Amino acid sequence: MNLDALKRNPERDLGGAGPLKSDEVNLRDRIRILHGLTEEHIDDVVRLYDLAFRQKLALAIPRTEDRLALFRKTFSRSSCIRAELSDRIIGVVGYQLNAESFTGGLTGDGVSWRALREQMGLNRAIRAFIVFTLFRRSVPSNTLLLDGIAVKESHRNQGIGSRLLESAVAFAAEKGFEKVRLNVIGTNHRAKALYERKGFVVRATRYFLYLHWLFGFSKSYEMHCDLPPTGGTGDRQPKTENHGQAR
Repeated sequence: MNLDALKRNPERDLGGAGPLKSDEVNLRDRIRILHGLTEEHIDDVVRLYDLAFRQKLALAIPRTEDRLALFRKTFSRSSCIRAELSDRIIGVVGYQLNAESFTGGLTGDGVSWRALREQMGLNRAIRAFIVFTLFRRSVPSNTLLLDGIAVKESHRNQGIGSRLLESAVAFAAEKGFEKVRLNVIGTNHRAKALYERKGFVVRATRYFLYLHWLFGFSKSYEMHCDLPPTGGTGDRQPKTENHGQAR
């Protein structure tokens, strides 16, 4: 499915995989893993994402109301996979595809100066732009970059983050990518452990030794999951393991 088709059908059901304990089966059956968002989801998603990544995002945009307003304008409705329970969003993973990013570039890729200035005014936009630029990441054409996994606090440790990650890796394989890449800050040990269980390995470490006072962390990891070469059927299978819990 190409990007245009995805935009026309944003609620593509991606299912999920992985064994669960018997007392979790009923909950798992009620959770849907779907592609994309509709307008009615945006408020839930921007608040969920803000809570999950506030430590980094608040460095650039200290005021919560500014962040949420900007997210509503810039977040892509198609470049993400969501977990839904009883028609409410309980988890989301974003990605960058064909130069379109879930976060609209706000985490460093093609950050929109115009959007920042229109929402925040000149002085605050300058601060935000400088901070976001520090996190800028270049991405090879053979790699799907994930924008981060966010799971609602009340539903963590229920395997939702694992299902979202597995679905993102499967989507990357379907689209013909050779790698999936994500970044995680050095203090987020649980997320890093999850990614490692799912086949991701650290390929680079970026240090912020002189900016620890600003960021609250001194390093971040660039992690990759390599996908097997395309087989005779033209299909890829994600290189993941079906165990571990969500952060």
